[in-house]
Amino acid sequence: TADRFMVNGWYNGSASRVEEFRTGDGRTLLDGQVQALVDAMASFAPPPMGQLVLPDTLAAPLAPVIAATWH
Repeated sequence: TADRFMVNGWYNGSASRVEEFRTGDGRTLLDGQVQALVDAMASFAPPPMGQLVLPDTLAAPLAPVIAATWH
């Protein structure tokens, strides 16, 4: 979907964090799991401007991290 949101000041301390992210289908990501996703995604170069689909070369290595963090 085109749904998105931004959390400003995430690294400024716990007062700026969201305790839990929940999708429409009930999957959750806890604040303590966000860093694992950030670390995994930081190892890749950003996709070209306007790219809307995550290519398999990025999706495959991220799949285990996504599966381990989103419940």
